Amino acid sequence: MSQTTPTTVGPLTVVLVHGAFADASSWTGVIERLMTQAHQQARSVLTEHRDALDRLAQALLQEEVLEREQVLAILNGGQNTRGGAGS
Repeated sequence: MSQTTPTTVGPLTVVLVHGAFADASSWTGVIERLMTQAHQQARSVLTEHRDALDRLAQALLQEEVLEREQVLAILNGGQNTRGGAGS
């Protein structure tokens, strides 16, 4: 049994999970929707945790380098203490 190689090159066809056929341009709307949703989710997370992020930014402006324990203490509502949480 011999194998044949296609001799013509044209637009590629993508088979979607639900069985419809479409070229790659049909993904444009999907990509835009996914990017919009990701942007909204990121904005929501940043807004929700704004106070903790502001505390972390202030601590980094003061010390430039923070240990893991310091970051965790700041994010959990504590103040930045040299040498980690509880010091």
